Amino acid sequence: MAKVIRKSQLFCPKPLKAIFEIYTLTMPFFLKRTNSIDLNFIELVRLLDAELAKINGNEDVFYAQFNKIDKIKHVVLVYDEITPVACGVIKQFSASAM
Repeated sequence: MAKVIRKSQLFCPKPLKAIFEIYTLTMPFFLKRTNSIDLNFIELVRLLDAELAKINGNEDVFYAQFNKIDKIKHVVLVYDEITPVACGVIKQFSASAM
């Protein structure tokens, strides 16, 4: 189940707090914790893959093998209002490495 994090729940170190508050006042956003089956995450990855295919050209086949998103348990989506605009993941590679 996805967990929504409101900007009031985000941690921000004191030196950056003023900058963070200015940023959040001008651009409302929220974060959502989810996993790799989230449709918004899948769409953002599809868009990224299409862009990387253009950049990588013929070498894209080599890089594509490393860009699998199945079984990712830790995904964060960033929404601007209701539009997904960014994402980040932590992927487990082995029992002792993320």
